[in-house]
Amino acid sequence: MPRNLLVVVLDDVGVEKFGLYGLAAATPSTPNFDALCARGVRFTRAYGAPICGPTRSALQTGRYAFRTGFGTNVADSDGPRGFRLPDTEVLLPEMLRSAHYVSGAFGKWHLTWGTGDELHPNRNGYAHFAGCMGNTLGAGNGTGHYDWRRVVDGVANFVTGPPFDTTQWQASVARQDAVAWIRAQSRPWFAYVAFNPPHAPYSVPPFELLFARRRQAIEKLGLAPGDTVTAADPNRLLVYDANIEAVDAELGALLLAAADPNTLVIVLGDNGTPGEVIQPPFVPQHAKRSLYEQGIRVPFAAAGPGVVSPGRTSDALVHAVDLWRTLASAAGVAVTTPGAGRDSVSFLPVLENAAAIGARTRVFTQSFKPNGFGPHLVELYAFHDGAYKLLRVAGVDQFYRIEVDPRETNDLIVSGMTPAESDRLTALREELDQLLAS
Repeated sequence: MPRNLLVVVLDDVGVEKFGLYGLAAATPSTPNFDALCARGVRFTRAYGAPICGPTRSALQTGRYAFRTGFGTNVADSDGPRGFRLPDTEVLLPEMLRSAHYVSGAFGKWHLTWGTGDELHPNRNGYAHFAGCMGNTLGAGNGTGHYDWRRVVDGVANFVTGPPFDTTQWQASVARQDAVAWIRAQSRPWFAYVAFNPPHAPYSVPPFELLFARRRQAIEKLGLAPGDTVTAADPNRLLVYDANIEAVDAELGALLLAAADPNTLVIVLGDNGTPGEVIQPPFVPQHAKRSLYEQGIRVPFAAAGPGVVSPGRTSDALVHAVDLWRTLASAAGVAVTTPGAGRDSVSFLPVLENAAAIGARTRVFTQSFKPNGFGPHLVELYAFHDGAYKLLRVAGVDQFYRIEVDPRETNDLIVSGMTPAESDRLTALREELDQLLAS
């Protein structure tokens, strides 16, 4: 029997916010993510892009940004209005169509303009789309997670509060839409669900989704659902963590609806935690929007049919771009379109074999502005082999031994290298140049 496929994307939350990763002393409660890990595999070295859109482009296409032109978010402030993820790319639902899957997308899309291209998901393979074209806060798209522009198969209407509860909150609406669609399917399905919180703005989530401890702490401050704090507000961390807990509650409800043993579930983050809410020992300069580890290392877990030895971790290198080939393998799709999914490496063997080390040997991530194929005003590259990392910022290289210096405090180019490290740097530079030339 063909497997059903569920991919869930978490927005703006890095690995240090999840207690299972053991990177911070205090973390939000995420029992549903933890339960998914307990019945599956948690990847400890998983990566995305430094911001939202390029990660979503990579996972949908299986191709790096320099091939798709998608190096930064599609927004008036980040790139030209004329750019969007090209229709010529082969997205996940188009690849899965040959295996007779029906596909639905729910929540944040962020692969085209905020307004004016509402059929982009449908045109690129999704039989049904219900969600927001970009962030809930944006020109023409609303003021936050309770007041946002909801698009259903090309038709837009505004969701607005009050009463500021799960009937308006974006993550709740995305979950409800996805569950209704999943329950209506009678053939193999692929559901792509993208929650917008805890991405800014930092609004208090519905109280019914919070644990009593978190709700009481918020109420003591005189805050209620719908209230928003700024990125400079001293209470921003409390509200941000509350959003993580509320999203985890909706993740649990979604996973319950897709709880049949024939569904492969993959949950991942799109980028690291924003600088204004990242906590020591991590620093804002190495958070979201940077290509340092805390900007691109993301939570990543999978569970479902074929997963052996559940409850384990894997240190295999994986990237969001790898979802494309992984889902193709899970669905039994033989990819024949030239160039489709070119940069994707399936991690399905890691799920099905506890001894597998993973086929990916290098992680590549980049960011550039403006979108398109150049010339670019800003170019950032990260390229590493799991032990050593080459970081290229505006043409200047940095070199870190991330296996012993994960917070990237010691640039070996500055502090000095052994002959072996110098050789490793030379090799990574050559490999990076060869990749970019491809």
